[in-house]
Order: sequence, then structure tokens, then C-alpha cells
Amino acid sequence: MEMYEMNGLGPYNLNNFLRTDESMSRNSSLVLTRMRVDPTPCQRGNSNQIMCAKNSKFLVPQTCRIEHGGPLERETWHYDRYFQYVFGLSVAGKDCGFGSEAYFVRTSAHAAWIESIVLQKQQAQRRRQRRQIFFPDQEYGVPVRVGQACVTSRNVAGVCDYYRNCPSINNSATLLVKFCKLGVDPMVCCERSAAIRSGYSLKKCVAHWKQFKRPEEEEYESIPSEGRPVQVEEYPHIVFIGVRRNNQVYWRCTGVLVSDEFVLSSGSCVKSGMIDVVRLGAVQLDSGNSVETGEIINIAQILTHPEYDSSTMRADLALIKLSSRVTFNSRVLPACLWPNQDSVPLKLYSLGVDEGIISVRPRLSKYNQDCRKFFQLRSLADDEQLCAENYFSTSDSCLDRNGDPIEGTLANGNIKISIVVGLTAYSAGCPGAPETVTVYTRLSAYMEWIRSIVES
Repeated sequence: MEMYEMNGLGPYNLNNFLRTDESMSRNSSLVLTRMRVDPTPCQRGNSNQIMCAKNSKFLVPQTCRIEHGGPLERETWHYDRYFQYVFGLSVAGKDCGFGSEAYFVRTSAHAAWIESIVLQKQQAQRRRQRRQIFFPDQEYGVPVRVGQACVTSRNVAGVCDYYRNCPSINNSATLLVKFCKLGVDPMVCCERSAAIRSGYSLKKCVAHWKQFKRPEEEEYESIPSEGRPVQVEEYPHIVFIGVRRNNQVYWRCTGVLVSDEFVLSSGSCVKSGMIDVVRLGAVQLDSGNSVETGEIINIAQILTHPEYDSSTMRADLALIKLSSRVTFNSRVLPACLWPNQDSVPLKLYSLGVDEGIISVRPRLSKYNQDCRKFFQLRSLADDEQLCAENYFSTSDSCLDRNGDPIEGTLANGNIKISIVVGLTAYSAGCPGAPETVTVYTRLSAYMEWIRSIVES
């Protein structure tokens, strides 16, 4: 049976489906809550103007009451992802439709009136002569890049670009829209002369993860002290960085994708200048360029931090500009960056290549003063670097290599989002020592520099 969701009002201490922060509410306050209702047959039935919904179960009295104008909605799968559809707006009912009938105005019955205002169409135009939105005949899921050639609905040469960057479509309510890619941030076929570019925002990372990362049916496998290989799509922001020589690619180090155009890595990773390609969406160092092995993209430019000092490893950062913009998907997503310079997440994990495959390893943050004292790290800078202990040491190598990220986890609903705190600068105590630590470049200290390039 199809299930819907609706919004209501109720005290937060009686609800499990809160839509606001509990810490901001009191027991006596009313907060938005989300309740599920099923289309149980109602006594008054449905009509072309009004629809009825009812949940056969009962609620504790005053747990939830109708919020007039709130949506009756359902998540529906179309093409390559889920979309939230609103079927009606609340007008009447008791206990949010639990144990009694709730009524909603059908949005579909008023589509012409809504379009006449939102799309600035004449209300007298009762019938649409053709569809306002045109979906191209293509296999959805095929990567589409900004700048890719296309043909507009007017048979004019165009390029695929984000809807927000195409003024000819954005400012017209009557122009037929041809989509290159659907989603929260869709791409349309825009006439070449009209396409414009706008800066990327690092704050969009959460929206991209929410768009493509569906809540897992089961949690990812737990991470033991010695670490484990990552699973496909588990860490979609990790990037391999390498050099192509004689049709062979040699992977030197790693980095993280921070936008649709830039990869962030360490200055020590790129200082030799012997890199020219990156690989996205892969978990192991296989050859090839397929969905399974990831996408290889050429490097257009390398921007090392102007204050990078190879002797102290301070400002050990570099931004790598790609030759073409990336299309985000469940395998390729931009990392979120930790902005707080006064603290780090309690649980930290390091990611890097181990025996040809990306592995995730737990790390324990240490006080910088302890690292200076016990590991003789006198050049360790509190504001710009952080120190973390390795749970598991090896006798023959240092597991953390230049550019490897250390990160925490940001919980957003049922989705866990990786948030990068720092990038590996160097390690101390390994190989062979019973205790080893790694020094990371603290990204929060360099956010201004990162934003000045990525968001420009």
C-alpha cells in the first residue's frame, strides 16, 4: 500500500519524528513533526478537489494536530533518483489523521491556476498545447559535463549548463526547456551565447551528499584498529593523483575532491611537478577508465599554497584544477571541510592506499604539546597543524602518506557525511616504533585561501 507523509504540530517530548532541533525547544512548545498516513478508505470518500487520508492506528491525544497548509507528500523514484512530490495541502482533520480522517486539497486539481501565477501564464489558457518541460531521449545515469554540446528545443546549437546559469531559460516562462541532467541542481541545454558561469560554494557539499547518498539498509562494516579496505561509494570524495607515462599511469599520492573543478592535496604531494592526471570514483589502483575503475581526468593547473615550507611542512597544501568539470554521482562527491579551528571531531579516521586499495584506519587526536614532548616535534604549530596517534603500527612502513586525509563524520538524518579535518604532512615514530603519530595540516586554518580559489 502506498504510504504518504504529512506535517503536524505537537510537543517534542511525545514525538520521534522531529523536524526541529530538540535543544531549541521546551516541553511546552509546539514543533513540526512528521507522521505517516496510509490511504485507508474514508467514509466521505475522495473527489477531484479533495482527497482523504487516514491511518488506522491511534495516537496519544494531543501528540499531533493538523498544521493547515502543510503538505501531504511522498518520495517517488523517477529516472535515476528520488523526488519529493506534494499531492495535497492539509485543510482539516483530527490527530493528524491517526484513528480519524484528515482532508487535503488536491494540488493536481489546481495545476492550471498554479502555473498561471508561477509561470506567469494567462489563466484563460486552460489547455496546455505542449509539455512545458521536455526530457531528452537518452539513458539517464550517463555522465553529463558542463559545456557538453547539445541542441536546444529551438534546434539551435547549445551547451549543457546548470539551470541557474542560463538566463535565456531562467527569465522566460514560455520557452520549452530541454534538460541535459535532472536533479536538485539540474542542467539544461543553453544557447552558447547565453551560458554564464557562477562560483562554486563549499557549503553545497551537504546538499550533494543528501542528493546522491541514500540511507544504507545496513551500516558499513565496523572499522578495526588495523583498518580495513573501503567499500564502493563509501568514501566518494577520495582522489588518486598520478602521472601518465607511455600509456601507463603511476599513482603518487591521494587528495580529496572539494568542488566540481578542484582537488585538495598536500604541497609535498605535488612539489615535484610530476603529476598530470587524477582518478575519481575508484577504490583501488586498477588500470582503465570505466565505472568500476573510476574516471581519469587531466590536470589543468596546480596551485601550491604561497607559504608552503618544505622544511617545517607548514601550509602543506595545494589545489589542483581539473581540465573539465566533474559530474557528481554516488561514486563521486565533494568533501565537506571542518571549519572549526578550536576543536576536532572525537572520532577520526585516516584514508590512504594500502597494498593497492584505499583503506580506512581509526586515529586518536592527541594534544600537540604531548607530540612535541614525546616525539620531539618542536616545529609543530598549534594553529596550523594537528597531531593524531596511530592505533596500529607496522614494522616496515608508515601507513599515512602525503595528501591522505583525516576526517570525521557528520550525521545528517540517516546519511553520514565525511568531513575532512586535515591532510597528512608527515609521520613520526614509524616504521618499527610501538607508538607512532602523524602530523596533519589543519584545513580550518586555511579556509580563506581555499575559498578564494574554489569559490572565485
